[in-house]
Amino acid sequence: MSPLSRPDVEALLAAVALHATSDDEAALVEEAVAADGDLAAELDRLRHAAAHLALLEERRPDPQLRDAVLATARARREPPTPRSLYVEVTDDLDELLGSIGDDEWGRPTVFGWTLRELLAHLAASEALIADLLEGHRPATMIDDLLAATAAARARTESPDVLRAEWRAAADRVAAHPDVQPGAARRKVAFGYAEVSVVTVLLTRSLEVHVHACDLRQSLGRPLVFPQPGNYRLMTELGIRAWPLALALGGRSHPGRSARVVLTGAGGGEWTIPLHPGETPGEPDVTLTADVVEFCFLAADRRQPGDLEVAVEPPDARPLADDLLAVAAAFANE
Repeated sequence: MSPLSRPDVEALLAAVALHATSDDEAALVEEAVAADGDLAAELDRLRHAAAHLALLEERRPDPQLRDAVLATARARREPPTPRSLYVEVTDDLDELLGSIGDDEWGRPTVFGWTLRELLAHLAASEALIADLLEGHRPATMIDDLLAATAAARARTESPDVLRAEWRAAADRVAAHPDVQPGAARRKVAFGYAEVSVVTVLLTRSLEVHVHACDLRQSLGRPLVFPQPGNYRLMTELGIRAWPLALALGGRSHPGRSARVVLTGAGGGEWTIPLHPGETPGEPDVTLTADVVEFCFLAADRRQPGDLEVAVEPPDARPLADDLLAVAAAFANE
């Protein structure tokens, strides 16, 4: 056999150290190494490493590792559902809450609340939703949420107690049979009217996510967003609510439609009627905006004038302005 080139020898050094080459290849490598001090040193290093590997004891992996790997794989493979979104945003918030220092809970955040007061609001709100789903209360309307928030802010419990209450209520919601994939569509009295449990879950997911953003902004930390498939479910909630929001705000346009294009991970494209109950037709206006900014608008964290939105055709701007004006109609703080 012809002598090997230096690159070929370098490529075979590890295989020789592991006795994974033919005798002829090993002989050619040994010949080249004998004439090159650098190659000899590298082969010696690799042989020492191989000898060390041979002394390692086989260890069984942690029994929980298999379950964790399978759970992660399933989460990535299975299609997004309202429950998967809710679980993702509540798990994210729980991890965030656990990282807040004792001296940080007094920091101001949205609506003039401290971080502790915001957590009290979340604990009270989630308990109302759990009670509603479990049939312990006939309705959870806006006035109920506002009253519960006022009472929660006046409480003096520690953040640890409030976090435990919120987590327990969130777990009750996530475990309820009506929120599992494939469950029958049940309606409950929530917010402004009777809506499906799916709508309740998506609404709560948006609020939990946005409040996690509120906390991170107060703490000076980067924002974290759900996986794109889950995020799109939350985005679509705001889009589908627009026709009713227009009607409630006295801004509906019977017989007209809009195309909404939201850019970025979790965005998409929708055509909606500008009056509830109608079938959308050819769009009279197209709005294009960033998906994250749209969600902040729907959650009342942006004003319509703050949103960078492209409108086509330009003379359809009045229709776009009506849409943007009512985007936060169903925000629950």
